[in-house]
Amino acid sequence: MCSSPGLNASHPVAVITECLYPKIRRGRARVCDGSHGGGVIEITAHEGGLIDSRAFKAGWGSDMPLAMDKGAMKRLIQRVSLFAGVPEPQMDLLVADARLAAFKKGARIFEEGTAAECCYVLTQGKARVVLAGSRGTEILLQILVPTALVGELALLAGSTRSASLIAVEASELIRIPAAALARLRQDGAFEQRLVAGLVALVRATDDRVRVISSFPAAHRVAWCLGRIARHSGRRDASAIVIPRPPQHELAEMAGCTRETVSRTLNVLQRKKYLSWDQERMRLDVTAMQRLLNTELEVPKVLPGAGG
Repeated sequence: MCSSPGLNASHPVAVITECLYPKIRRGRARVCDGSHGGGVIEITAHEGGLIDSRAFKAGWGSDMPLAMDKGAMKRLIQRVSLFAGVPEPQMDLLVADARLAAFKKGARIFEEGTAAECCYVLTQGKARVVLAGSRGTEILLQILVPTALVGELALLAGSTRSASLIAVEASELIRIPAAALARLRQDGAFEQRLVAGLVALVRATDDRVRVISSFPAAHRVAWCLGRIARHSGRRDASAIVIPRPPQHELAEMAGCTRETVSRTLNVLQRKKYLSWDQERMRLDVTAMQRLLNTELEVPKVLPGAGG
């Protein structure tokens, strides 16, 4: 049995990473925590810290602290455009306060109407931002992929959460406390970037309302593909390549049925707007821009964000 002084025994993954990092990069690790019976989990280390854990198989809680090397955490946070220009001393203070947490599939990370104590950077997995609808339904606002920032709006406004955040799959997020963000906001340049980002978020939400309420189904599906390209696409000659989205997610984003999505995709494929294989979808840039009457965008590569 291994042990690490000062670690909470209720969080076995923290014990694993403290005991095995940095010697192990991939393999199997035995949980050094009697309350969980010493179960075995799969782990993968990346950039010097634990990024991918499979502890969810053991049936532990939905919010589980993990350990990550502070240098790796800094590099992940700096991939968010808001934090890309933060001076190193201020970034080091931010990272010192930040924590990595894991959530199993279906976990509700925060709820609409609750107090906001932090914002998050999604580092692995996928999450849904939703509003409460009538009769227990939910209205999808956005599907987040790494490295999206979420939850900062409530901190800026000093209000409760305006929407709920739900893990679509097993996910890991960096938790940035409100006090750490408030400290950065004392810098005028950072505050300007924060406000500009929130204005862009409001405009994107307004645009989605306009599309869903007034566009025909084919245009709504195409618009959703363009939005995925903006967050997850990469340019490849005359095409933009995106991860192939599940049809049920596209249906939820576009506000239509899965059957409508399937029919629309087949039409767009026939007209050579797009093509796909099992994992990826290729969007013809010229054809899609003509259909949507707007320019398709891909994520900007930030200086120093590689690796």
